[in-house]
Amino acid sequence: MYAIFMAKAWGWKVLTSCSGRNVDFVTNTMGVDEVVNYTVESVPGRVKAWKLDAIVDCVGGTECLGIAKRYVTIVGDKTARANMGGSLLYLLYPRVVLRWFWEVRMGGEIRL
Repeated sequence: MYAIFMAKAWGWKVLTSCSGRNVDFVTNTMGVDEVVNYTVESVPGRVKAWKLDAIVDCVGGTECLGIAKRYVTIVGDKTARANMGGSLLYLLYPRVVLRWFWEVRMGGEIRL
């Protein structure tokens, strides 16, 4: 929620994802410009269509890696909402290694 409020305060357009029951809340209360109902739509598909400058990932996963110039996650190395993160993921999901490499070694910008 704070990321949305900060982005709106800076004058950015905001696309967010939520379930259908929260669409009115994020649109009317939080002022989001567009909402993706993740229960019925493809989040990566809509993110690609919006051509975002930055992604703030509060859920985890690898589906949106490389779509925007900047990618920030607050959940660590999770590959899906239902999975736990951890070092074993580096062996099972090469995209996690790429994310680490580009974020740490290339100054935080992911360009796949």
